[in-house]
Amino acid sequence: MLNTPLLIHEKIDENAKIYPARTAIKGPDGSITYSELDAKSDKIAHFFFDKSSNSAARQPIVPIISYPKVDLVVTLLGIMKAGYAYAIIDPSNPPRRIQSMIETLSLGRNSLIVDDKNLLNDQIKAAHFESCSIEYLLSKSFGETATATKNTVSAEDLCYVTFTSGSTGTPKAVAVKHGGWANLLEYFEQYFNLTDSDDNALSTAIGFDISQRGMFSPLYIGSCLHIPTEGKVDILNLATCIRENSISTIHCAPSTLYLLAEIFGQSSQLSSLKYAFIGGERLNVENLRPWIESKDFSCKLVHQYGVAECTDVATSKILDSPTDYYGRAVPLGCPIFNTTVHLTSDSEIAIGGRAVGAGYINLPEMTDARFRADPCNSGRLYLTGDKGRLNSNGELFHDGRIDSQVKINGMLLNLDELERYILHTQQPNQAAAVKYEPLLDLTQKPSTQTSELIAVVSTTKRVTDADHALKVLRDIRNSLTQVVPAHMLPTRYFLMNKLPISENGKTDRKLLQSVSYFSNEWRTQNEITALDKAELFNYSPKKTPIYGATPDE
Repeated sequence: MLNTPLLIHEKIDENAKIYPARTAIKGPDGSITYSELDAKSDKIAHFFFDKSSNSAARQPIVPIISYPKVDLVVTLLGIMKAGYAYAIIDPSNPPRRIQSMIETLSLGRNSLIVDDKNLLNDQIKAAHFESCSIEYLLSKSFGETATATKNTVSAEDLCYVTFTSGSTGTPKAVAVKHGGWANLLEYFEQYFNLTDSDDNALSTAIGFDISQRGMFSPLYIGSCLHIPTEGKVDILNLATCIRENSISTIHCAPSTLYLLAEIFGQSSQLSSLKYAFIGGERLNVENLRPWIESKDFSCKLVHQYGVAECTDVATSKILDSPTDYYGRAVPLGCPIFNTTVHLTSDSEIAIGGRAVGAGYINLPEMTDARFRADPCNSGRLYLTGDKGRLNSNGELFHDGRIDSQVKINGMLLNLDELERYILHTQQPNQAAAVKYEPLLDLTQKPSTQTSELIAVVSTTKRVTDADHALKVLRDIRNSLTQVVPAHMLPTRYFLMNKLPISENGKTDRKLLQSVSYFSNEWRTQNEITALDKAELFNYSPKKTPIYGATPDE
């Protein structure tokens, strides 16, 4: 499929002509029709178009600090109409990270930042940036509309920038092109036969790549975007929004869907859903069993693979019979329109075609290392850092990260591989393997202060007491001893009701690595303790201190 789809703002402009009185967005701050969306975004576009016409920069980027709401989407659309790219920064980020994100963009002096919550600290303001609120932009009358600017944006121009930390923890700004994004949204519309009656509920934190398609895919097809709440995603509000508005689609990470399925799967709250587009981390279909086996389940589960550097989605797999995937890995599926997926000689997944983005902002060496010339087609390939494998039927599976290797006691191991083994023990429904570096203790010799490999699991089975929890953890370890070498066996095992979830709806591995997340009270191998709010059990197969804490004798 080689056609060139309308760009996002062009398609929404077309929808405004066809459905002027139809509600485009409903949120905590009210609602807006397609006609109003077009007119208000034109006003904002005119402001930015004037600013860009007086600037030497061809592709300016506008950071915008705001929680999700109707006027945020209006502003994003206006920014794109004017030929700018937007970069959403979630206000819930720590101030230092917000500062780091803005610094990553290397904005010039007097650059404008839309700071809707007045969160910019003195150091950022001292850099001589201009700032204004969304309300300020909408309150000003800029005269003529931005109609004349709409055709100045090309498929090769940037439409948005998203931030990804990767393995370093330092935010990298990833640039996405208009052509790649329009290709993805047209794929959703045509491949899944979505219509103007298929409303979508925003289900992910605002700053992440999955929320960009969550916001604009319904507007692209002429349906309504529902924003359940301003601020962090709340599962109760999301479920209520789905039921009360007969929501057809959601785009979310598996962890978000697990919570929906656990809490509301056996009720009729989710019965209107036609498609759940799931991506961002490994999918464990077993976790959705209460929903899948309920009488009201009719939703198509769509497992999607992709990376922020390639417009978020590269492949899709519709699970026509989801029960077939209980206890099994889910294949990645087929490439989306105008996109290619390859395995290199080192089994690394590479993505080509229109999905490939423009690279990293102000990181030319990293861009050159990861974005390579495509030997089969014109354009570039992106080397994802993900390992892939083909089964005997030619289906592609995600096989962990190349950079998920860690060294424990001088031995290399792959954390993703260990997590798969843990899940295959049939005890847990979620698992995370993390490496913890002990705090430096100057009273001990360096050789005695080794890193620890930790397994954290949750289970849908009811754990009645500490003895039962200890048995679950011992069973997991005993099963692992049958399939993995000794250096891959965790030294500590934790059982939780639920694994913690980060702002982007994925398992919060950084939090699990934090000693402060757990308790200072550790026990010997024959004891196990339920710990406060986390409802956490811990078990060590040998009597050793952990994290520098001394176990009770």
